[in-house]
Amino acid sequence: MRTLPSSFFSKSAMPYWVLLVLTVPLFFMGVTDVHSWGDDYAQYIKEAQNLAHGLPYYKSGYIYNAANLTYAPPQYPPGFPLLLAPVVLKWGLAIRPMLYLQTALCVLLAWSLYAWFRRYAHPVTALCLSLIIVYSWPVMDMKRAVLADITCLLLVVQYLSLRADGIGNWRRALLLGLVAAAASLVRSQAILLVAAEILWCAPSILRTMLSRSRNYSTYSMPLLTIVAGGAFYLLATKVLFPAPGNANDFYARFFGMTIDKGIRATLRDNLHYLLLFIKGGFHYPAGSVAMSRVIDIIGIAAVCGCVAGWFLSVFRKWQMADAFFITMCLLVLLMPVQDSRYFLPAVPLVFYYCYVSFKLLWQRLFAAPGWPVAVIAPLLFAVVGWHYFRDSIYDPCEGCVPTPREQQAFSYVRSHITDKDVIAFAKPRFLALYTGKRSMHIAWTVPFDRNKQIFDSAGVNYMLIVDHLDDGYFRDYLRQYPAIDSVQIASTYTLYRLH
Repeated sequence: MRTLPSSFFSKSAMPYWVLLVLTVPLFFMGVTDVHSWGDDYAQYIKEAQNLAHGLPYYKSGYIYNAANLTYAPPQYPPGFPLLLAPVVLKWGLAIRPMLYLQTALCVLLAWSLYAWFRRYAHPVTALCLSLIIVYSWPVMDMKRAVLADITCLLLVVQYLSLRADGIGNWRRALLLGLVAAAASLVRSQAILLVAAEILWCAPSILRTMLSRSRNYSTYSMPLLTIVAGGAFYLLATKVLFPAPGNANDFYARFFGMTIDKGIRATLRDNLHYLLLFIKGGFHYPAGSVAMSRVIDIIGIAAVCGCVAGWFLSVFRKWQMADAFFITMCLLVLLMPVQDSRYFLPAVPLVFYYCYVSFKLLWQRLFAAPGWPVAVIAPLLFAVVGWHYFRDSIYDPCEGCVPTPREQQAFSYVRSHITDKDVIAFAKPRFLALYTGKRSMHIAWTVPFDRNKQIFDSAGVNYMLIVDHLDDGYFRDYLRQYPAIDSVQIASTYTLYRLH
């Protein structure tokens, strides 16, 4: 197994030093003092704040609305909040140190990608592929946010790298189980690593059953990995970090929407998103019509190369990574809602499969080695993404929060709302983080009378509306059940008293 070199002054350490130097610009890109709208990050930060101060991590102030099937679970897994807790303990709610942590994780990701690609490619090619992925639009977009996706991707690559040499013995099986559990504790979708192990084992299990043999050696270690991973995960969630809210209920309701719509209809509609996500790692937002045409050509080549590379890899040898890619594609195809974040752990595999197919094509057409072409590729990426990179350095993050307006509004909420009251708001976790008050989302999938029942039972006495957010359903609710009083704060914020 290839790992990090034993000495960072050896010749084999040179690629890691090169990657370290070439990833320094990441520390100047997308690192700001504010955050884009949304409040996934707010729940992570609040849970990290609780851990940093010795409180139950799940008490974020966010009141889970079980009727809202697509918004958010009652709590996130504790892995990323644990990683974030030391930063929050040292710098409080400052966004910039958290984004520096994300950038440092990107450097580790580049090293992990190199260690993985080095198993299949020339050192220069492996180095270039690692740089392209770290500077790709999906990774760069996630680096600008305090979210768990970069950490999850890092752990997934670590798992694939360890797994590439096989399992072999029980120590490696336990280590893989620990990494799989850690990835799942960071982001729930990493449970697909376990699903991929089962899918990878399935042919061997089937052959053993049909032949009625007792040769369990092929899949005994993967099964140990699965059992160990489950044990580590349960230990963390049930013993070390127990939480009363049942996130499994949220995910059951969430995927129940796919069943209600119909699997065939969902697959048909989501195929478009899967193709977009495969293309997404090979381009940046188009700055002109001509560039969009180039992007279309690159995207088509990426999809063809990825599909061809997967089949080539499977025909050579059915690997666990091939099974993981299939599970990731199925996840996207079966999701009731879509976000490119869901596909991020599969991005390195997309590049790997494109490398496999284009390498074969290059060998058939030319006798020259292909690694010089790999050197040109990141340079082309740098040219195509120049405007994106430049804007990520100088972009003032227009529309990001918190601004003085939010600070004024939240100061009013802190001083005029009691801790017993619950506030209905479009970004409840954001409000809970910056005010310390309890907040709840509305459920737009149920009638207004059902929302009133939910609000009354939860103690929702206030509703906060911001002019520039999409609060249409909130306003419609107020037309159905008018507020008894209201006050405008910070020019665009209006606080309504419901009872």
